[in-house]
Amino acid sequence: MSAYTVLLAGLDPGKSPIRRQLQRSGELDVVDVAAHMSPGRPPHSRTPEPDVVVIGPGLVQPLAVAGFLRQHSPRAQVVFLVASQRVEEFRAALPFVPQLADAWTVSTEDSEETVGAVVLEAARTARAVGAQTSAANEGLDKAWNIAVHEAQRRERQILLSERFMATVLVQAPDPIFALNARGDIISSNDAAFRLFLNNPAATVGLPVLGLFPPEAHKEIDALLARSGRGNIVERYVTTIVTNAGNTRNAAISMSPIRAAEGGVMGFALTIRDITDLREAEKRLAEARRELAQVARRTMLSAMSASIAHEIRQPLAAVIASGEAALRWLDRDEPDIAEARDALQQIVEDARRTGHIVTNISGMFQRDKVVPVPLDMNEVVRDVLALAKGELERESVVVRCELQETLPRAMGERVPLQQVLLNVIINAADAMSSLPRGDARLEIRTRQQVNGTVLISVTDNGCGIDPAHALLVFDAYFTTKPHGMGMGLYICKSIVEAHGGRMWAAPAIPRGTTFQVELSTQPANPP
Repeated sequence: MSAYTVLLAGLDPGKSPIRRQLQRSGELDVVDVAAHMSPGRPPHSRTPEPDVVVIGPGLVQPLAVAGFLRQHSPRAQVVFLVASQRVEEFRAALPFVPQLADAWTVSTEDSEETVGAVVLEAARTARAVGAQTSAANEGLDKAWNIAVHEAQRRERQILLSERFMATVLVQAPDPIFALNARGDIISSNDAAFRLFLNNPAATVGLPVLGLFPPEAHKEIDALLARSGRGNIVERYVTTIVTNAGNTRNAAISMSPIRAAEGGVMGFALTIRDITDLREAEKRLAEARRELAQVARRTMLSAMSASIAHEIRQPLAAVIASGEAALRWLDRDEPDIAEARDALQQIVEDARRTGHIVTNISGMFQRDKVVPVPLDMNEVVRDVLALAKGELERESVVVRCELQETLPRAMGERVPLQQVLLNVIINAADAMSSLPRGDARLEIRTRQQVNGTVLISVTDNGCGIDPAHALLVFDAYFTTKPHGMGMGLYICKSIVEAHGGRMWAAPAIPRGTTFQVELSTQPANPP
């Protein structure tokens, strides 16, 4: 075994004269590690601990590869072979990679003997550092108290140092690129190396525009100009190119890097891949739309008995009033006044039936309805008429306190009726276990100090379990054996779409109060 071990990456095994020069040296044991390296996996387990890592010009991401190897072989010295016209630029990029601050840089135009001498000197330096470390360890064995104290002090200094922060950036989970003032890439972290592994544009020295499709170049130039003026760009959604022709959605942030004199010397670009998140949002939105429609139909099915009762009632009244009118007219002396009253009652009952049918049809209409000023007292009365059959079956005593001077709330009648109807039906269900005649339902409307309209529905039923207080409005949460857990979730969504709020609170001494707050101003468009 030779004195020093040298790992080579990025040098052609058959054509590189530098490789042949190093192999001829009797002091160097040359090992090719290109075939043994891949992102996320340590070097081959059989490779000896290296003294020097030589990075040739044939690698696409030389800084990333060298930093990766240095993490697993911290004792090794790193020597870069760089084209002469890029030596200064390359040395300027090294401070952005903490593991490579002490790296050696040699021009490819230097002679093979010069390169060999630099590699040999780097190997001796690595051994000298290792020897110093061994000596230090022996000293630690003799004076462990002082050593432990010193190590703790050093650790605190590292935690507070800029170099530690730089290491954090290199190992951050999101891709981060360091750009110069022209917008060219001068360094990147491990996450960037993994995401853009197959995109040759993600190379040191190339413009950052190569990470984006051509149609996005104009907006990226605008972001660079904006950041160049000292502004921070946060979470700008755009498209990135991870490899040939493949694009993904991303949220990017860009911050200016200032020089000591205050001017902008470059930029820090952070990229977060949000493709999976966007796809999940689309699927969730579609599922919500479908569930909302299913919930409407399910709710209407549960209320069908009450609706049928309300339709039969005015129809029966129409028949009774019609028969009464005929009797008044069939008298020897027809009573025109009584007949007119009966006919007027027929008209009113017929209008009420039509209004009920219109409301039911509205629940299934998909067309967008423009919000209009609504008398919420009238909406409450309409809903109580719809729920009358259910409330009578449960022997619920209803008490209303409706403010006469209530301002009109902006909204759509049918969805808000659906909200109140759902709450009232739930209240009746919560009071079903009470002795007959003890169920009480109180409905109040009033104007708030801030001008909004507040509708509250209070029952004296079993109340909400405190453990479930924060879950009642969540999708799929239900305490009913056959419930879907969508009713209150949809109700809250409807209220919030109107720019309002909906919440629940315990009632005193028992029961629950549901409150809906609506604005008297139109909701802002999404």
